[in-house]
Amino acid sequence: MTKKLMIEVLQKREAKLNLEMYKCKALFGEEHNIFKRARSSWNDVYETLAAVDIKPNYMLPDHRESVDIIM
Repeated sequence: MTKKLMIEVLQKREAKLNLEMYKCKALFGEEHNIFKRARSSWNDVYETLAAVDIKPNYMLPDHRESVDIIM
């Protein structure tokens, strides 16, 4: 696997988990355990990206859908 492909895989996973987190927040609220687990899963990948100095790709469809939920 190339470095570029690894970066893309991590960015797609982060975007997917970000969307899942915001869906859970909208459905259950911030205090629900389902949201907290989703946030924890997203944070694990987000922190991995940060540790290797990779920025999330906010142009991915899952990130764009997250923005729709936020708005």
